[in-house]
Amino acid sequence: MGDCGAFAYVHESVPPFSIEEVLDFYEDGDFDFVLSVDHVIPGYYRKEGTRRKKNQPLSTWRERQRLTLQLAETFLRKHRERGLRSIPLGVAQGWDPASYADAVRSLQRMGYDFIALGGLASLSTEDILACVEAVNDVRASTTRLHLLGVSRPAYIDQFARWGVVSFDSTMPLRQAFMDDKHNYHTPWGAYLAIRIPQVLANSEIKKRIQYGLLSFAMARRLEQRSLSMLRNYDAGKAALEATLEAIRAYEQAFNGKDQTDSYQRLLEDKPWRACSCSLCQSIGIDIVIFRGRERNKRRGFHNMYVLMQTLEQQGTESANSLTYYKPIA
Repeated sequence: MGDCGAFAYVHESVPPFSIEEVLDFYEDGDFDFVLSVDHVIPGYYRKEGTRRKKNQPLSTWRERQRLTLQLAETFLRKHRERGLRSIPLGVAQGWDPASYADAVRSLQRMGYDFIALGGLASLSTEDILACVEAVNDVRASTTRLHLLGVSRPAYIDQFARWGVVSFDSTMPLRQAFMDDKHNYHTPWGAYLAIRIPQVLANSEIKKRIQYGLLSFAMARRLEQRSLSMLRNYDAGKAALEATLEAIRAYEQAFNGKDQTDSYQRLLEDKPWRACSCSLCQSIGIDIVIFRGRERNKRRGFHNMYVLMQTLEQQGTESANSLTYYKPIA
């Protein structure tokens, strides 16, 4: 599936490339599914009438929706003129449930039977559900929906009843290293990864050393002791309390925090031992250590594995309807 990456140009007045350029890119890339050129609406009206963001007036949002629909119409026409084998998706942008429904009505009139709902990634689950439900009210029985940037496994059954057949999201990957609470995912919940930053690569530690708040020798010693205690604990050679104390000493030295309550739950449960993914099986406790870029990305791949497992284990007819569509021969 190919799209235009609209969030990359959200601050520009119009998309920075033409429909012809986008179609050329899709054709060269041999994509199976292709999304029309769109322009993200950077805000949302809640039921109470308040906006999530106030940097733009409603008139600007209306203009972005109008432009997105105009581009979608031209995109579909040119896609047909070229006789491309890919399946076109019209992108619907909105700022509340009613505006998303209006956009879907327009796209269906143009001839789209596969529609992607954009701009939902930053919304709350409540707002996402409200928008998809409103869209379903105007959705033709033959229209399929794709959710851009949305991953809500708990609502798969409901989404499927509303015509959603696919979705995409980088959230499980990003949460591995960009979240303050939910770094390591499991089927029963998420854990905070244990912060053991690299002394030679962490900017905050370097500042503390530079300002004389922490010596390099002490930081290095605390870092290595934390790693050693964690690995010994996993091997059954270190006690939990001693391991937590080593972690606490290092974390307080580099950021003054004490998150050992969260770490204790993780270390007591040892979820990496119950995981069948190749990463947990090969690197063990290191998968839950928040440290270097590559290690953190591996935890992100583990999170994606857990998401896939969750979907596969739904075992319901509606969950099974969320499938990949075969490209047109």
